Amino acid sequence: MPPNHLSRLKNNKSMHWDPTSNILTVETPHALIQAVGYLKYALRQHGPVLFRGQNKLYPSMTPSLFRSIKTTGGMSEREKKVIEYTRLATTSGAFIGKMPSDALEPLLQHYGIKTRWIDLVDNAWTALWFACQNSLSTGPISQYLHFAPSESENAYIILMQGGQETTEANKPGFLTSKNSIIIDLRRATPSTYLRPHAQHGLLLRRRAYSEPEHMDLSDFVVGIICAKTAKAKDWLGFGALTATHHIFPPPYYDEGYRAFLKRAPLGTSVIGSIQHIGA
Repeated sequence: MPPNHLSRLKNNKSMHWDPTSNILTVETPHALIQAVGYLKYALRQHGPVLFRGQNKLYPSMTPSLFRSIKTTGGMSEREKKVIEYTRLATTSGAFIGKMPSDALEPLLQHYGIKTRWIDLVDNAWTALWFACQNSLSTGPISQYLHFAPSESENAYIILMQGGQETTEANKPGFLTSKNSIIIDLRRATPSTYLRPHAQHGLLLRRRAYSEPEHMDLSDFVVGIICAKTAKAKDWLGFGALTATHHIFPPPYYDEGYRAFLKRAPLGTSVIGSIQHIGA
C-alpha cells in the first residue's frame, strides 16, 4: 500500500481519498495538477517526485528485466545479460553521438530492451497519456508493439521518489541518492534520440540489486492518483501532441531509433528487443 501523504487533500473539492487503498481520485484537471504539485512541494527536500502512468495497478514495481524471477542467482544472470547486450550494441555501432556509458542501458530501455531501470516522466500529462493506453506486443521476442486506447475503467499515475539527491558536474542528467539513481535522458543523451525528449523521459533504478526483494521498487512509491479513464481521455483531447506518432516518433524523425533498428543486436525473449512501434 502506498504512503498516505495525499490524504491531506481529502477535504479538497474534486478530490476523493480512499483510506483503504491510500489512493486519491481526482475529478478535474485542476485537481490532478494540485495533487501532483502538492507532493512535489511537500516532499521537496527528499528529491524530485516523478510520475508513471499505468492503466492498472500491479502487486509490485519491478523493472522489466527482473519480472518472473525470484532469486538472487536469477537476478545476477539477468544483469549479466543486459550488460552483455549493451556491450554488443556498443561494438556494433548501434549508438550514435557522445554519451556517458551509464546512459546506454537506460536509453536502450526506452527503445524496448528489458533493463534494470523503470520508466518515469516529469510531466503529468505524459503520464496520463500512458495511463490511458493499452500496450500490445507480438512476435517471437515481442519486437512489434502497438498502442490502443485503454478499456480499463481507471487511469493511474504512480508517484515515485528516489530520495535526497546529489549531482556530479561531469555527469549531467544523473541524480544519485543513498538508494537510487535517476537519469534524465533529455540531459544525458542528445535529441537525435527523439523519443525520450518527446516523452519527457526519465528512469529510476536501485543503486544495487543485492537481494531478491530489491527487485521490487515499491518502496520508492510516495502516492497514487486515480482518474476515470473516460475523463482523462477527454482532458488530453485528440490533438497531434497526444498521438502515438508524436509520443513515439517514427525512425524517419528519430535518428537514434533508426540506428538501433539498423545496427542493434537481435534480442531474445529474456532481454527483449528494439521494438517496432505501430503508430
